[in-house]
Amino acid sequence: MKVGKGLRIFAAILCVFMLSSCTEFDNSAKSLLRAPRQEEIYHIQKALEASAGSDITLKYPTSGEYRSAFILKDINGDSKDEAFAFYSKTVEDAVTMNINVITSNGETWQSKGNSNIVAGGIEKVVFCDLDGDGVEEIIVGWTVFGTVDKQLAVYSFDGEGLKKRAGEKYSDFICGNLTGDEKNELIVLGINATDKSAVAKVFSLNEKSISELGAVQLDGGITSFYTPVLSKLSNSKPAVYVDAVKGVGTITEILWFENETLRHLDRENEAEESVTFRTTLATVKDFNSDGILDVPLSEILKSTADLEEIDKVYVTNWSNFDGKNFKTVASAFMNYSDGYYLTISPQMLDKLYLARKTESRLRIFYSYDLKTETQGDEVFRIMAIDKATYNEETYKTQAYENIYETDKLVYLIRVQKDNPIGMTSEILRSSFGVLK
Repeated sequence: MKVGKGLRIFAAILCVFMLSSCTEFDNSAKSLLRAPRQEEIYHIQKALEASAGSDITLKYPTSGEYRSAFILKDINGDSKDEAFAFYSKTVEDAVTMNINVITSNGETWQSKGNSNIVAGGIEKVVFCDLDGDGVEEIIVGWTVFGTVDKQLAVYSFDGEGLKKRAGEKYSDFICGNLTGDEKNELIVLGINATDKSAVAKVFSLNEKSISELGAVQLDGGITSFYTPVLSKLSNSKPAVYVDAVKGVGTITEILWFENETLRHLDRENEAEESVTFRTTLATVKDFNSDGILDVPLSEILKSTADLEEIDKVYVTNWSNFDGKNFKTVASAFMNYSDGYYLTISPQMLDKLYLARKTESRLRIFYSYDLKTETQGDEVFRIMAIDKATYNEETYKTQAYENIYETDKLVYLIRVQKDNPIGMTSEILRSSFGVLK
């Protein structure tokens, strides 16, 4: 978006703030963007124009919590917002990316600092108090011209100007308290496609310098990261969960500190596949709502173990991790194409064989005898029907039960009476869940 004279800047800023109100943000009161009054917009615009001139191009972060070229944020807890403006400017044929901080004394807005970097755009902006002084640092992820590389910069604002505190290449990053002390850390994830390696580094910032607290090599087959999540292990230690793309599947890396040493989920050797590898796009989640993230571990359904790979059925064991071992909290058949799952007890799992009828969106479960390796009679089935074509009477006459409806789909079950594993409609209903 090219900005010319004052009126066009004013209109652009107004548009940006209006758009930002539609973006989903952190629910904490301190993180929410306050909608500025029209008078504020005018004064912020004038302050930016006085500092940067009129010939600028607004830049929008492409990911993360903040997606506006202008961000209002109280970073020092004084109940007054600072305004952060992101834009590019061409000076003598050289294009620079800029961050400008604008503050108010209650009556007027004035630019208090500007910093620029040679970059192609803004990828992500994060606010986080890294040095424990009660004032949040501004962490900006920049994309670099002509490459896939990204560079982050850490800035502090003392009320009078921006100061760059650190810089680091990254593929993704997150800020939070990983060591369990009183300060936050910066966790940086990096991928080197050339030598097929991946690394996680943890940095601490003090008033004088930034220091590396630890680094670990991650799975070298990782090609990209999902957004990392700061949570905890099942033993309550802080941990970062990192889902990542590897080949045709997904793995999860877990980072935590043990005796002041950065740890991660180990493999016995580089050739060994991670225990977290799965061929689905499933990512970590608090599956059983106990406040601890669970990793989706794949296991072949025993009754399909000897089939061709395309016919094998996988069960997802949602498992939490205590720093040494995984503990399964729920086992489920996950149907991502039709948007539902079924939790099944370990006792029933060993007695089931599943036939998938993908084109008709049907799953039929049969009894199975592991000792004799023989398939028995049908136990139950579950089907997803397009709501637009669903006829209730038609399926009622076939003994189907409607257990759930969404805007687009109807989910039906049919349980055989007196089946050999004791499955009932009530058990099946309680086992059913919709993916969100």
